[in-house]
Amino acid sequence: MTLTGRSDLTPQERYNAQTDKSGDCWLWMGRLSAGDRYASFMVEGRNVKVHRWVYEQEVGPIPDGMQIDHMCGVTGCVRPDHLRVVTPAENARAHWREQRGVCRNGHPMTDDNVTVRPNGSRCCLTCRRERRRRYRSK
Repeated sequence: MTLTGRSDLTPQERYNAQTDKSGDCWLWMGRLSAGDRYASFMVEGRNVKVHRWVYEQEVGPIPDGMQIDHMCGVTGCVRPDHLRVVTPAENARAHWREQRGVCRNGHPMTDDNVTVRPNGSRCCLTCRRERRRRYRSK
């Protein structure tokens, strides 16, 4: 059994044991979810995102419908003062500004290559054109 799954440790003890606080960002050394690279662990039988859990422990409750933004841009960071509550639209805009400048396929995320969907998420126009070409060729 991994350290994060040990039932004899409290969530706070597991958080402390799995967090590397040696740098500016406090990096989660445990499991990161594959799809979004966020730190997660079990609390009272539920899988929770560590950044949301630590924000609630150290700062306060997260209002319904709100998200936690990593101001540092590092999704594996669990340092409370690097986190803030934002609306989903604010989070999408902040993530776009702070990201490394490329989409997951390596295309530049510049103003002329990005569109914002009605739900606030960003879309790489080059990827969208390539998906449409593949769909039409079938």
